[in-house]
Amino acid sequence: MPATARWTGEIDKNSIRPYTAGNEVPNNAEFTANVGLQWTQPIGNLELIARVEYAHQGETWYHVVQDDIVPATLFGGGPCSDGSALDGVCGEFSQTKVNDYGITNVRLGIGSDNWRVTAYSRNVFDEEYVAEVIMAPEFGGAFVHPGQVRMSGVEVEINF
Repeated sequence: MPATARWTGEIDKNSIRPYTAGNEVPNNAEFTANVGLQWTQPIGNLELIARVEYAHQGETWYHVVQDDIVPATLFGGGPCSDGSALDGVCGEFSQTKVNDYGITNVRLGIGSDNWRVTAYSRNVFDEEYVAEVIMAPEFGGAFVHPGQVRMSGVEVEINF
């Protein structure tokens, strides 16, 4: 049963945006974990294989500015809620965080040395999640890439 886990750190210093020190490192999940369980059973000249995998990804920030109040400048910024923004430009970055999610995959196959047929399903519970955010302030925000929906199928493998 293979299993892995990883934690990420915080920004120590940022000379361009000093108020971001202590924030999470962007584009890195706060915590990730993976676990897989596989069972193999001989049946005569054949082999039955069943496998289940689970992957969890924690909250992920996609910008160095996170829950910070961005100081207003000549070019905008500052929180809109207190009226300090210039020309209606807000310094709101809280939406650059993606929630944590977990994905479960399963496989069931039968075969021999020369062939194998395997049924699989990825994202079994059809978890809706954001796979990636590409910050693009020059285009008015970000490009958000949704995660893969449930996908099932059959693989056929032939060795010769």
